[in-house]
Amino acid sequence: MTDSENRVSADAAVSQSANTGAAHELGAPARNGAVDLLRIVFSILVILFHSANVLALVGVSPRIVPSGYLAVEFFLIVSGWLLTAKAAKNKNPNVWNADLSMLRGKLLHLFPFIFVATVFSNIFSFIGDYFGSSIFLVDFVGKRLVYTVSELLGLQMLGFDGFWATGTVWFISALLASSFIIYPFLIKRREAFTKYFAPIAALFIYGYISHEWQTLADPGTWETFVYRGLVRAFAGICVGCCAYELTSWLNKSSVRRSTVFLLESCGSVAVILFCIFYRGSAESATGAFFVPPILFLTVSALFSEKSVLSRAIKGKAFTFLGQFSLSTYLNHFYVDKFIKVMAGYFTSDAQMLTVYFLLIVVLSVLNYALGSLLAKKMTVRLMVILCCVIVLLGCAALIAAKIIVA
Repeated sequence: MTDSENRVSADAAVSQSANTGAAHELGAPARNGAVDLLRIVFSILVILFHSANVLALVGVSPRIVPSGYLAVEFFLIVSGWLLTAKAAKNKNPNVWNADLSMLRGKLLHLFPFIFVATVFSNIFSFIGDYFGSSIFLVDFVGKRLVYTVSELLGLQMLGFDGFWATGTVWFISALLASSFIIYPFLIKRREAFTKYFAPIAALFIYGYISHEWQTLADPGTWETFVYRGLVRAFAGICVGCCAYELTSWLNKSSVRRSTVFLLESCGSVAVILFCIFYRGSAESATGAFFVPPILFLTVSALFSEKSVLSRAIKGKAFTFLGQFSLSTYLNHFYVDKFIKVMAGYFTSDAQMLTVYFLLIVVLSVLNYALGSLLAKKMTVRLMVILCCVIVLLGCAALIAAKIIVA
């Protein structure tokens, strides 16, 4: 979702964090065009994965990208790499202040885009309720607005789920929570964390998920005291922390550039093909656990000084695509739900698909434009004010509902 973190989306990339300062420490380009390109590619895979409901309405089944949800692992691992690089450059001796500063920076960067996407998603939800139901429930609208605050502040994965307006901010919520937990350890004991704790934690967590849940999907499923998405994010970021150390080793070692090229190119293609063709069942997709180790090698190579792709793929166009991936990620899931509700109003399948994909493109462009404008003026005070406005609008709707009923 600062120049030191190469903007994500998206979690994604969610994760659209900037990688400028972090990359320089290891001698990589100021902007990693290869990573930016993969951000938009993986965002598209997530969109196609979530398009199953709409495509099923026109007879396209099963999913055309059955494992597109695994694209999120790329954003998590890249975010872990960048978080480690940021910790390596940290000059603040006060760990608590440094951790809060990191969290504040991420929130201020991501909030404008989440806010715009949340406004859009609520509008389309209201329209869908109005035309898709015989009664327009004003009190339901009010409750949605009030509960939307948990999404705006990334609180969903902590249990404050409320109304999942966009349907995709769970990733950013899990990213923020995991980063806040991990960052202090990276500041105080980076090498011990990245070389010992992170790999062990990742192995045990992925092993547990594979044995007990058998899938990396269903991030919104509650498990005793935590959402699956938060556990998955913690493991992914740990893998990214380990990838940072491998990148450092690659830079110092005698490994040839051709070998690094094979790692980054073959790894990228392998994960993309895996997302498109792997058809694990909804209940069991244990084959998906091959993706994190492949991405571990791929991301390590992409950020290396010996990376061929990062040197060949660069320029403003790729920078824009990397930044734009966040907007595409945030503005597709609620469109899928909207089209499904409004399916009866379309005269043909072609018309429905055209409107569906056109809405995603238009809303993503608007989100990017408006979010970028809002980001220039974003402060903690403004963020709090906007959240209060949403809550007040929700309260007003609830009061109006009581008056109408009376």
